[in-house]
Amino acid sequence: MAASLTKLPVVLSAMHVDVTSRIGAQAPTTPTGLPRLDELLLGGWRRGDVVAISGPIGAGKTSLALHLAYVAARARAGALFASAVHDETEIFARLSARAIHRAHPDSRVHYGRILTGQALEDASERALVTQALDTVLKNVGGALSLLRPPPLASTEVLVRAAEQLWSQRERTVVVIDGMESLTAQARGQAALAAAVNSSMTARLCQVVLELRALAEQGAAVIFTLPEPWLPLVSPSCSHVLRLEPPSATGAEPAQAAEALKLSLQLLKNTRGPSAAVALRAQFGAGLLEVW
Repeated sequence: MAASLTKLPVVLSAMHVDVTSRIGAQAPTTPTGLPRLDELLLGGWRRGDVVAISGPIGAGKTSLALHLAYVAARARAGALFASAVHDETEIFARLSARAIHRAHPDSRVHYGRILTGQALEDASERALVTQALDTVLKNVGGALSLLRPPPLASTEVLVRAAEQLWSQRERTVVVIDGMESLTAQARGQAALAAAVNSSMTARLCQVVLELRALAEQGAAVIFTLPEPWLPLVSPSCSHVLRLEPPSATGAEPAQAAEALKLSLQLLKNTRGPSAAVALRAQFGAGLLEVW
């Protein structure tokens, strides 16, 4: 049984040709939409990347995750945004606010007004929202997929979704908002799955390994999770990002479009140095830009 679950070691000389051919190959990249971060990543995300995004409550983790999925889709990668918490109505409201403020920077129509329906009560605002929805569908309607897995869904749900994208696109980016909501598949073995999912610590350690296996099949996998759990998963990640809000409260002003200055800390980077990237965030407008 042990032999069937464990790969046998391979001597270094037998790996030489395969390893050197992979080192010499130029892997396609997917931009992040944040030029300074792209520089640090030597072009953007690559297949095999496993990226953790963390930070205090309200620091903007969901906003950053959705930004990365949207930009990947704009770059014609197959992008999947999975969240057990946010439904498609909220996602569309966020993306519509982004489109409105890209075209009309001084607009007072923000995400909260769109989500609650208040923007539809005013004829001029309703026209902006309608136009924004059309823009979103035109820009990413064929490349961005949304998935709302049930709470404690197995990582197998993501594997099946990613397989659909692989069949359609050269590059695939899987973005998971709230990795802590997933459970481990544990190779489909019921007893093993019950054991690793019995505690939060064991479950997160196994889930991140399964997400890494998904990435190695040909995707960049990006996920958010609460800050206390970051030390558990970071050893299995290729990149670790932490959002630092401008104040100790870290309240995300989803009901207004004022700009905030955030620090995006690249704590782990397997392709280059660690560094901090200053961001200009307008959460109510769905915008994140390099400061």
